[in-house]
Amino acid sequence: MNGPAFGGGAELALTCDLRVASLEASFGQSEIKWGMIPSCGACQRLRLLTGVGVAKDIILTGRQLEADEAYRLGIYNRLVSLEKLEEETMNLAKKISGNPAVAVRQAKKALDAGANIRGSLDFDFEASNECFLVGDALSKSKNF
Repeated sequence: MNGPAFGGGAELALTCDLRVASLEASFGQSEIKWGMIPSCGACQRLRLLTGVGVAKDIILTGRQLEADEAYRLGIYNRLVSLEKLEEETMNLAKKISGNPAVAVRQAKKALDAGANIRGSLDFDFEASNECFLVGDALSKSKNF
């Protein structure tokens, strides 16, 4: 990751197994400012990475986190200079791909199953729809 990841970009980043970021990266779930909540499961994924208190702080304020804070909170797995970003990312991918594929696949399944968030992800989507259909999201979006 390099540069800003806000709203949907942040949600997309949270779906990744691992996140390598440059010092120029930033992160934020800014949907609250438009009368919405993260709709693609970010409430659950962020909570699992940072803990519920930190996730509430980030989502309820809509604030921007600079790279070092996002790394310290566990959102970014690795933080490197821009010059080292591609190299570090490729080294990580090579380390993982050098392991037996079945073991990697099953480890990912076990970790994801342990999180057991399917129902919570569905609820995130329903809650987001409620914001859009009943809340202020439509009126806020007209200001942009």
